[in-house]
Amino acid sequence: MSKKGQKVHTKKVFKPYVQEQQTLPLSIGSLISQNHVARVVSSAIDQMNIEPLFAKYPGGGRSSFHPVMMTKLLVYAYT
Repeated sequence: MSKKGQKVHTKKVFKPYVQEQQTLPLSIGSLISQNHVARVVSSAIDQMNIEPLFAKYPGGGRSSFHPVMMTKLLVYAYT
């Protein structure tokens, strides 16, 4: 049992993030053109060093959405 305000564990847990996941018989990625801004944003974020972003996650608690996915979503929303 932990005291109030004290962390139980510091393990960093993210919700599964699989970009090539297929939930339908067809590939969703095939519906997006090769030069679409979503692909440009995804490629740019994939090439970035995101270790400083991971360092901000304290861990513990429920699993979070993956920081790479959330960064792609945020940047795409700003475009």
